[in-house]
Amino acid sequence: MSRWAWAVILIAIAGAGCGIGFALGALAGPELARRMGTAYRAPTVPAAPIATPILPAATLPLRPSPSPEEALVPTATPLPTYTPTPPRTRTAPPPAFPETPEALPLEVPDPPSEPEWLVGLSPPARAAGVDRRPVYRIGGVLEPQSGWLRGRLILAFPYEEGPLLRALCFRAWANAPASGGARLEVGGIWIRGQPASPEWSADRTAFTVTLPSPLQPGETVELEMPFTVTIGTRAGGYGLMQKTGDGRLVLYYGYPELARLREGHCVLDPPWENGDLHQAEAAHFALRLRLPEGMALAASGVTVRESAGPGGWQTVEIVAPYTRNFVIIAGDMQKISIERDGIRVNGFYRNAPAAEARRALEDAADALERFGKAFGDYPLAELDVVEVPLQGGAAGVEASGLVMIGEDVYGMGDLSGLLGGLSPGSGSLDLLGFVVAHEVAHQWWYGVVGNDAHREPWLDEGLTNWSSAFWVEQAHGPEAARATWDLLVLLPYRLRLMEGDLPLSWPAERYSELDYAAIVYGKGAWIYEVLRREIGEERFFAFLRRYLQRHRWGWATGDSWRETLAEFMGKERAEAFYRRWVEGREITEKDLPPSPMLDPLFQDPALGGLLWDLLRALMQAEP
Repeated sequence: MSRWAWAVILIAIAGAGCGIGFALGALAGPELARRMGTAYRAPTVPAAPIATPILPAATLPLRPSPSPEEALVPTATPLPTYTPTPPRTRTAPPPAFPETPEALPLEVPDPPSEPEWLVGLSPPARAAGVDRRPVYRIGGVLEPQSGWLRGRLILAFPYEEGPLLRALCFRAWANAPASGGARLEVGGIWIRGQPASPEWSADRTAFTVTLPSPLQPGETVELEMPFTVTIGTRAGGYGLMQKTGDGRLVLYYGYPELARLREGHCVLDPPWENGDLHQAEAAHFALRLRLPEGMALAASGVTVRESAGPGGWQTVEIVAPYTRNFVIIAGDMQKISIERDGIRVNGFYRNAPAAEARRALEDAADALERFGKAFGDYPLAELDVVEVPLQGGAAGVEASGLVMIGEDVYGMGDLSGLLGGLSPGSGSLDLLGFVVAHEVAHQWWYGVVGNDAHREPWLDEGLTNWSSAFWVEQAHGPEAARATWDLLVLLPYRLRLMEGDLPLSWPAERYSELDYAAIVYGKGAWIYEVLRREIGEERFFAFLRRYLQRHRWGWATGDSWRETLAEFMGKERAEAFYRRWVEGREITEKDLPPSPMLDPLFQDPALGGLLWDLLRALMQAEP
């Protein structure tokens, strides 16, 4: 097999995980094949060209988090350099949504007053009820033709502990460069009958609201603010804020998000390039949304009632307890559903083949069941699996109670066929199933157990990627799992090791795009398999269940991860493991499992270096 053929194969299956990890695999291989004139055919919907620049490690330092006692002031911190991805070319203009109402409603509906929280929980989770945490009650109008969401937020914030709190901080991720020119604006804010004004950061991705009087621990404050989110006109990031060519609206950052407090300070890091913009505590959401009749709606949470209104509008009410980010996807979509053990799994699709949409739905239900047995029960009443034309190379993106699967992934089938019989008997490479399992696993590792996706992205992405490989092992057998580890998880890390290891504990922006995939998704997943083999099946899964229980609906850190591990490994061994695998940079190829499929490749260092350079060139090249 020629070196060029190896390059096409390796890049085609190099990605792992959601976001930037999949950029290496799901889309990079077909794109390189196209440029090289090979016979490989990309999926029918063309992928957006990858043009996001690699950010040097020193370009974006961590910004100190201001105290809520201090108003946000303009900062000189430079924004990340950003090159927008050119929009997709299409042969015809987007179709108008059928039966669009003649006139937009003038009034935003009132937010729900008494949400039925228990409806949003799985049967086993309802017994514990819901606890005291922030409550978002939102009334909104979704205007598809203009790409607007106009809303009214009533936020109740219970302050549990800490010094006197003089202000609340909010994130406006819709204003981040990766949101494709979307904008979030807020109007006049009212707190305890008094007006307040937002004080914006220089980049307008955060604002502070000063409270009329300081809040003491144990007290609750309620504020009300109108807001408007407008979808941008250009492609950006992973396509999480977009109006698609067929008229669907994707609103991933569709409301002002309460910023997390840490030791009496707001966490207000500037937007970062790699991975997901997630830093939120779990909260309870209730939404009353007005949208055109006949428009399908996929969203976090559970629909509790629907009603038709005058002028061609419908009103939908949703409750979503224990939600870290509330996502809305609306438009002309088909919906299919299945129910397993009291959990309803909904599939929404537009362009995917119906059989592939059904397979994704079945894989999601299967992953919910297997992960529930291994880690602990899925706690929510529903899960939506939504086909979305993701951009920037993303194959899947997680949200609370909802996962987005890139439409380019549907129909790719078994990638082992792309290998052309490279390794007979090596098992299947089911990319769609792997992507679905990865995003479903995020319901535990991100959804239930929260962490800082900027400062410690390995905590959720590493364990999630291990979980998806574990699902392949359980659902398809050891041979398929071996192929998955070799080609979908560890390959980027093996290539990275040819230049040396990197710490797993770095924040997201310290890695290049390729190193982020190799270290966070590859090394981050493999450390769990190392633990599994070192402490045995029983203690390993007891560790995962204890980790979940300890951080349920809370916040994990590297320190708390290590402390939990010490309960099953002993403090001295846990500390040594953490220093070597998480903080260290001394891992070599000898610490990875043998690979009959790939070992011949890595016996030629020049070839491995060539492939690594090809990956770099592909990620930076213009189409």
